[in-house]
Amino acid sequence: MSVLNRVKEKRLSTRVLLSVPVAVESPPGLGQERPPPQSCTSIDVSDRGIGLECPSLIALSDCVLILKISGNDGISLPGRLCWSARDPKTSAYRYGFSFAGEDGPEKAKLRQHLADLLLDRSRISGWKVPATIQSDLISFASRRGRRIVAFYDHPAGEIYKPDTPFVVIPPAYGEHKTAALLPAYTFAANGFHVLRYDTTDSVGESDGSILDFTLSQHEEDLHAALDYVENSFQAYPIIVCAASLGARSALKAASCDPRIRALALLVPVVDLQTTLTAVHLEDLVDRHLRGQDYGTMNVLGHSVRSDHFLGNSIAFNFHNLQTTLEDSRAIQVPVHVIAGLRDAWVSLDSVKLALESTSSECKTLFLLDQSMHRLEENPKDLSAAFQHLVEQAHQSLLPNVPLTFQSPSLREVVTQRRIEKDRMRLHMHKRAEDEKEFWRSYLSDFTLIRQVEDYQQLASDVVEMIGPPAGPMILLDAGCGSGNLAFFFLSGRRPLSLYIGIDFVHEALLAAMKTIKTLEPKRRLGGEPASGSYTFIQGNLDTPLPLRSGTADQIVCNLVLSYLNDPLGLLREFVRVLKPDGRMVISTLKPMADCSQIYRNVAEKARSREQINQARTLLNNAGGIAVKETHGLYRFFSQLELEALLEASGAVPLSSKISLGNQAILIAAVKA
Repeated sequence: MSVLNRVKEKRLSTRVLLSVPVAVESPPGLGQERPPPQSCTSIDVSDRGIGLECPSLIALSDCVLILKISGNDGISLPGRLCWSARDPKTSAYRYGFSFAGEDGPEKAKLRQHLADLLLDRSRISGWKVPATIQSDLISFASRRGRRIVAFYDHPAGEIYKPDTPFVVIPPAYGEHKTAALLPAYTFAANGFHVLRYDTTDSVGESDGSILDFTLSQHEEDLHAALDYVENSFQAYPIIVCAASLGARSALKAASCDPRIRALALLVPVVDLQTTLTAVHLEDLVDRHLRGQDYGTMNVLGHSVRSDHFLGNSIAFNFHNLQTTLEDSRAIQVPVHVIAGLRDAWVSLDSVKLALESTSSECKTLFLLDQSMHRLEENPKDLSAAFQHLVEQAHQSLLPNVPLTFQSPSLREVVTQRRIEKDRMRLHMHKRAEDEKEFWRSYLSDFTLIRQVEDYQQLASDVVEMIGPPAGPMILLDAGCGSGNLAFFFLSGRRPLSLYIGIDFVHEALLAAMKTIKTLEPKRRLGGEPASGSYTFIQGNLDTPLPLRSGTADQIVCNLVLSYLNDPLGLLREFVRVLKPDGRMVISTLKPMADCSQIYRNVAEKARSREQINQARTLLNNAGGIAVKETHGLYRFFSQLELEALLEASGAVPLSSKISLGNQAILIAAVKA
């Protein structure tokens, strides 16, 4: 059975498919009245375009139409016809339109309307997942009167009953409520009711910007969430489940709020000062105490007013291990901790010390052998850890009630995650000019990565998987960036007749050309120039490639596919551009990749101040990519999904490999 048959077409789209009624108005002919609108149903609609199914043929005098989407008093947008076809089974007519024109009020209105529709599962095309868990979007006020947006997850159709454990999940630093979906659904699958929310002054839908993030505000919002579940549900007992730096706020809250009856901590940051030092290669807390003014800077992957953040952490006693131990001693409720043995940012000894310092009679530590700071990076370990959490929490709070552990439906979790990420994508709205500026910054200082063993192994794997050339060949490097992969291809003895690098960032292409020129002495053999030449093209990979069909013998696309609007479209372009039996190698970060150790390896290679700054820039940009992933703007594919995309494009997957410190997936494929 093919991968495509196993995965079906739902895995090929980065979005959930929405179905809405649409009225189509064709423009009038010369000297004629406008024809009456024709009712259709969308088979898919997004903020970029729409696919329609109509019972009869639409008479088109030209390719510009006005689409009126019902809801929100109607939304009118000009559409340009991209394709048309007739369904052989139903004889219905199908049309695809892209929305023409610049962004404006109507497109903003459309994005909001689509975000609302995503909460109605009846609007989702092909929805067949049984709803065992219900997620209700709610909002409540912080103690300062600001809006906090949350999801209330509970067994479908079930009303909260007294004495049912209620779990409150504050977000980790720089993450929003969707990041907590898996633990929330694991608790809900076992009868718990759950509130997961976006804190204020952070990412997500709640009020404020992460620029103003502080740990004291994070803790205050947790108390507000406890207020909400107490007043709205009379909830008791309440468990708080928090991760990473959010666990530090939860520890302090549990030391003073008696409503918290149990505490679950995932990879908790218990020594902020040491973690910041490990990440940023200098003691930010100590330098702040000495009067160093950092202003706005990237802290743990996010731009914040660092002096405000550091000053608040010190003033409210969040800043070091000693203050954590003081809070721990005041905690008397059950405490359950999950920690990763390979966590590059958190000392396991400090975690153990903080746990042992609690006054609780019930405390457990569950260690994950292969996990780093992002637990999602290791799904198998994570499932066992969440089962441990649920069983321990249930035993702590309901010792006389038997529990038969139930894992949540993976399909239901995946579908809900895509719904929520699509909502965030519509709210955030990826603009082309913002993307270009982001990648311009990302690629400006990215040459140090070539010295890191993990990246060298990735490049070596790409070269090996593309296969030895059968004589001089044309190689296309799609998304070549500043030439890091070109360095490995052109510094060897591969008999290339032509290397073609494509990227949409002009500055990156200039850096790539500079890189290749430095290789000229190495590319000479016996005083003669190495065979082959090279050229660079500025182009957008979300548009057709500026190459003729059958041009390239080989194509590599390294860590790029996940950042595109239409990854399947690009793969189809690769198949078009490849010669018969041409070969391609595609790599992508795996879902929920944890690149913290790779960053540490980069930092260890840094010797000069310039290299240290490059290492920090790498961390900052990796944090930016992680944020865009959680917002639904980027999507990293599993091996199964990537194989399905390749099959759908007309390629045949041949082999696969895990590389880049176990964080990237590589697949070689051939043109069918």
